Amino acid sequence: MPDRTGGWRYYRASGDGQLTIEASNSILGSWTRLGDLSHLGLTGGDVEGPMWAKFNDRDEWTLWLDQYATGRGYMPLTSSNLGSTRNFARPGGYDLGGTRKRHGFVLNHLLRLDPIGDAVARGDATFRVTG
Repeated sequence: MPDRTGGWRYYRASGDGQLTIEASNSILGSWTRLGDLSHLGLTGGDVEGPMWAKFNDRDEWTLWLDQYATGRGYMPLTSSNLGSTRNFARPGGYDLGGTRKRHGFVLNHLLRLDPIGDAVARGDATFRVTG
């Protein structure tokens, strides 16, 4: 990640009784504990399955958390500066549809797939979902 994202190259979220956020400049190096999400009322007993996703249209990230303890599925936390857990916020008004989302992942949509032929002509990696 670029430095403006919080000053570190790599970030990870780990369940260890809390949901701890750590950062490092080397994937195989030492990690620095940035904090946890207890200030948001979230612990490892409340949420699991963290996954990161970047918004395509702005310099902002989402940390998706599965609210397994309450059975409510995934919820987002957002931040434009991952360098401190105090920068994470719960956005209001998110809607993931009528079914709970659990044990999945977020796939950023980067290509304009309509029409497929345009992407092929540019030499972009292309896939078509059918079924």
